[in-house]
Amino acid sequence: MQKHNLLPEEEKKLAQDCRKFMTASLQYACKNFPLKDPLLKHAEFLNFHERANQTFDSVQFFISKFPTLEAAMEGKMDALYDEFCAYQALGNDSQLSDLSRIDHIWMYLGKMEGKNGLRFGLLAQVAQYVLVLPHSNAAEERIFSTVEKNKTKYRGSLSNTTTLPSILTCKTNYFNHTHCYMFKPTKSVLQKAKKAATTYNADHSSTSK
Repeated sequence: MQKHNLLPEEEKKLAQDCRKFMTASLQYACKNFPLKDPLLKHAEFLNFHERANQTFDSVQFFISKFPTLEAAMEGKMDALYDEFCAYQALGNDSQLSDLSRIDHIWMYLGKMEGKNGLRFGLLAQVAQYVLVLPHSNAAEERIFSTVEKNKTKYRGSLSNTTTLPSILTCKTNYFNHTHCYMFKPTKSVLQKAKKAATTYNADHSSTSK
């Protein structure tokens, strides 16, 4: 420990209290976190570095959870199983080793070419469904925050079906990734914007009358 003015007995008690706090925190986390959630357990098949320890049951688990995915995989389960076995037997790729994000790894795997097309086309499709599962409500909180900033008591008449959704769409889908001064709308976008503005003004003028 760093230099301090504590007596040896006080230092010992402080160290014991810190250890008790860390132990209690870990016990709380183990008790309240979904460490044994089957969804998290089966999602481990996405971990490229642990692929040899996974089973095809994990892939089937997620297929059964998504009706659209289950329909898409109808009649293709044998091909999907072959892809999973090939995924487990895949050697260490130098380009894959340079990738740290799991979504980048599966984007790379999904584009790998085989003899008859994409090597892991079906398996990558299942992986995409798993990767988009929300793991927190941070995105929703950001949306609520944006709504509160745009629809204030001074602008309480923003329509929930037209104006407000349009603002949210712009802010969440484009302008967060591009500076406003770099955005160059296409001719089609300008035409649609002009048409939307005309319709909006017409609706408001008729309402005011």
